[in-house]
Amino acid sequence: MIGDSIRAALPRLRAEAESLMTSECEVQEPGRRVFNEYTKQEELQPGPTVWSGICKLRALRQSAEEVAGDQALTTQQYAVNVPITVTELRVGHWLTITEAEDAFLVGRTLVITSVTGASIGYQRRLVATDNLG
Repeated sequence: MIGDSIRAALPRLRAEAESLMTSECEVQEPGRRVFNEYTKQEELQPGPTVWSGICKLRALRQSAEEVAGDQALTTQQYAVNVPITVTELRVGHWLTITEAEDAFLVGRTLVITSVTGASIGYQRRLVATDNLG
């Protein structure tokens, strides 16, 4: 049966997918914005960490300008892959890139907008959005 041969190959496929995950990410529950009296600016205060580990990021499209209220925002969507064993991620969680070959990404916080599952999967796929300002 074809399903059995695919299941037999999953450990190898998972190991191969994870070998390409060369970045590190940390995921927190949604936090809140607080005003910093010293800097006179709002800052993000993340909630508790729910997961951290290896990941792979890839831009999905060119950045886009959106309007929220009377403010123009530039956003960038990323496909983010994490190990299939990661099950605690939810839409709305914050994903911070803690290590990456591309220094531009390090320290950026994205919002998870999609978490996918599969009956037979070798990696967990997410979509996350970065508000570039």
